[in-house]
Amino acid sequence: VSLSYFSKLKSTLLELGIMVSTGGDRYSVDLSRIITSDEAPNPLSATLAGHYGNVICGVGQKCNKVKDNSTLLSALQHLDKQLTQRRVKKPVLWLTDGQSARFNLKVPDFAEENELVEFVYPPHTTTAHALLDRVFHMWHNTYSKSVDDWSKANPGKSVTKAVFAARATQFNTSIFVSDDEGVSWKFTTNVTGTYWSNLWEHKGFVYLMGTAGDNLGADEGKPGVTLAYSSDGVTWSAVETVLNATQQNVYHTAPTPVEDLAPSTGVINNNLVESEGVLYRGMETWAGSQYVNGYNALMMSAKSDCLSSQTQARTWCWRKSNILEFDEGWVPHAWKVYSLDLHWQESNAVVGPNGEVYLILRVDGQQTACFNKAAVARYTPSTNKLRFEKFIDFPSSSTKFVIRRDPATKRYFALTNPVTGPTPNTESQRNVLVLATSDDLMEWKVCGEPLLHDDTGFDWTDSLRFTVNPPPPPPS
Repeated sequence: VSLSYFSKLKSTLLELGIMVSTGGDRYSVDLSRIITSDEAPNPLSATLAGHYGNVICGVGQKCNKVKDNSTLLSALQHLDKQLTQRRVKKPVLWLTDGQSARFNLKVPDFAEENELVEFVYPPHTTTAHALLDRVFHMWHNTYSKSVDDWSKANPGKSVTKAVFAARATQFNTSIFVSDDEGVSWKFTTNVTGTYWSNLWEHKGFVYLMGTAGDNLGADEGKPGVTLAYSSDGVTWSAVETVLNATQQNVYHTAPTPVEDLAPSTGVINNNLVESEGVLYRGMETWAGSQYVNGYNALMMSAKSDCLSSQTQARTWCWRKSNILEFDEGWVPHAWKVYSLDLHWQESNAVVGPNGEVYLILRVDGQQTACFNKAAVARYTPSTNKLRFEKFIDFPSSSTKFVIRRDPATKRYFALTNPVTGPTPNTESQRNVLVLATSDDLMEWKVCGEPLLHDDTGFDWTDSLRFTVNPPPPPPS
């Protein structure tokens, strides 16, 4: 049955022009034109592949299952609006089961009128075609309960994409352990209440530092800076608050890795640095608009000895610098001939070759006039002040990167996504990964060939569409 089903699915995708042959046995599939659902046509799992919806399900709807044709119809109506807003080409294929309780004439009529082509799973094949309930049923049940709890605590409110993401993750950090130097990994636990966290070791303890949530989830509260610790990486302390969020300062960071080096050697990681007995970590605040200069930079620091307690996370050890807002006046005049909306985020705390302390930040909004750039801010420990230094040439699009220093050679290394072309105007290009190096943090060069690149067979336009975040609309 499954072989027959997939053969029919392939012919349908070809007939609708969603899948096209690229020669031989290779095909290109436009995933934005496929809508999927799990065991029930679920408006949560029926979001557009590779796209972001808005309101997922309305007030009063059971969000984990579609019980009848009225809720199914409303879900399809919402999805159709999203298709239109995202300029997704039609017809679109809708993969679903065929439970009759959810189908009356209104549903197929709406689907036909709006070029949503129904493709129904064969009877008794849900296990093969709808794996969410079969493989991830524990996650599914946990999420369903979480949404129910949220709905009871927030009467009259709709479940939005921010709430969906928040309840799906519960702002957890998942911990995995490797006993063979990274060849294989085993899940151990979730640390609940910390998000975008980075992992680092200090004097025999492992720490997680992140935020209490996603700053986009206004209904979930305003996230502050969090810290948890463990002596073995398996059993973790309760998450404690380092910095409380305020209406003006909602905190943001990046979940980048940590490498532990001896004191005074310089870089520990992208987000944590130890120099002369002081730990440094970059952080941002969110001013209320993610894409209008919404992220402001700050430096956090703590004395190493203060964090040596074996019983507490010692959240009071940390202090923060001034909050440095991005200033359009820093942008070079040559860049201003273009319509730019530059801002920064996801900083790397690094110690320079002469002991100076910097934040090197991702620059968002890069275009043809200013691609492959990063921003540098300098921190003065004696005054606890952070100030803008300059922009530098750096092989990075509007994506996070990791900088580390090799203690043996004293050279700096970075893993990053450069803008490579052929037309260098995609600010969030993420289909190429390179290793770059520098002697002084200010001048960088790429080491040889890319470490990773998109080898899926997509042409350049589709490769960018399916790897950037958020994805641009497909070409008209």
